[in-house]
Amino acid sequence: MNQFEKKMGKIIEVLLETDKYMTLEALSQQIGMSKRSIQNYIYKIEGWFSEIGLNEIKILKKQGYGIKLLVNNEDKSKLVKKLKIDNINIFEDMARRRLETLKALLFSNDELTIQFFADHFYVSRTAVLKDLEWISQWLSKYGLKLFKCQHRGIGIEGNELCRRNAIAGFFDIYKTNEKDVLTGFNCCGRLPEEKYTKLRSVYGKIDILNVCNIIEDAEKTFDFFLTDEYFLSIVTHLVIGIARLTTGKNVEDHFMPPDHEYTSLELKTSEYISSRLESEFNLKMPESERTYICIHLMSYNTFNHSDSAINYIPQKIELLAIKLIDCVDGQLGTTFATDKILFFGVISHLKTSLYRLEENIPIKTSAMEDFLKPTTEIVNAVSKAGALYEEVCNVKPDEEEIITLSLHFILSQKRNARKKKALLVCNNGIIAGFKLQKVLHESFLDMEIVDICSSLQLAYKAENEYDFIISTVALENCSKPVADLSHVPKSDYTKFLDEFMFSLM
Repeated sequence: MNQFEKKMGKIIEVLLETDKYMTLEALSQQIGMSKRSIQNYIYKIEGWFSEIGLNEIKILKKQGYGIKLLVNNEDKSKLVKKLKIDNINIFEDMARRRLETLKALLFSNDELTIQFFADHFYVSRTAVLKDLEWISQWLSKYGLKLFKCQHRGIGIEGNELCRRNAIAGFFDIYKTNEKDVLTGFNCCGRLPEEKYTKLRSVYGKIDILNVCNIIEDAEKTFDFFLTDEYFLSIVTHLVIGIARLTTGKNVEDHFMPPDHEYTSLELKTSEYISSRLESEFNLKMPESERTYICIHLMSYNTFNHSDSAINYIPQKIELLAIKLIDCVDGQLGTTFATDKILFFGVISHLKTSLYRLEENIPIKTSAMEDFLKPTTEIVNAVSKAGALYEEVCNVKPDEEEIITLSLHFILSQKRNARKKKALLVCNNGIIAGFKLQKVLHESFLDMEIVDICSSLQLAYKAENEYDFIISTVALENCSKPVADLSHVPKSDYTKFLDEFMFSLM
């Protein structure tokens, strides 16, 4: 299992050993992780309890005391069985996970991405890539292959007969009940069941599934992907169009925009779909109908014509980017892997930095030290991931490269953090309030102090402007949570507020 799972298991194990509250500081010292990382892991552990069906296990958070597990003896026994040698075993072994992945690809109608499988099985993206390699080899025996489009997900391509043979082969190797395997299988493809039923009730003579297949073939041929909403819309339009044309009705040509407004890709795709419809449904598609398909494709922004530079990414650069992000995630318990802006930012960076490293071209990173001080944890994690450069691309990163790469992760953290909004209540004067605001701003990057006021002014503040209150004076009858600093020494402000904000998660 990867480092992420090992650390999750270690935290759970420590919490299982005591029935008392443990502060983040105590957990941090015992496990050897920062408090911020533990907070991230705790959030993921709560989700994992739900994932494995132990919904009754709760992580209690109490301001000033810390956290503890609320678990009965029966669930505790079940949880202990899940923990083996400090690891979390989501599935019994690799083979089981690969079969579950294959099952999802064969039967699911949802968009399936590498990150989806990584999150679902609690494994690294690298592990998912290896699983997909095995699945690709297995599918090749049936004349099928995997296709993966950036931003769009993973699927299986091949003719229907080959797919059916593969499903039969799947049942031979998957030791389970057929009914369980087919749970959630939707015979009408990407169309919602209720929409498919409604179309069938109105246009029962038209083979709707055949229309769906034509659109999906167009997606593969011209390398685009329609979301379910857009897919439903264009299928509905085509079904109605087929019904209209078979009864001799047509769309008036003068309602159509001129052809020059469409790019060659939309026109070629429209021609492909129209020709297939003519062949499959024995009808003639007039020019107006072809143009109407172009309108659908353009309104969905089907083809991105503005960013051709990203279309080709060397495989080793993509693999290195995935491994770097996965490695940092594993150390910090964060969710960088879900940030597509980060992923393509790292790729763009690597395309030039690898050449610089190969040619030993230096860059200047002076005056960055102050900017990096609050984020040394990220820098350390990126530094540890640096060995992947040599493993994947046979180059060794220098200090400048580590610092520059760290900036991408720092920006991602700031971009995706939803800052908690705090109201600072201080009765010691405006200058004291501003000084405390400055201290808190430097200590808590994920918190924004929206205003400073006295306890007398508090009644006139709109409560929808802030999430909680930080007060240096005792307050009564507040509907929002209050971090009462009146009894806390100034030297302990940061520690107290860290525990308080964690209790709000």
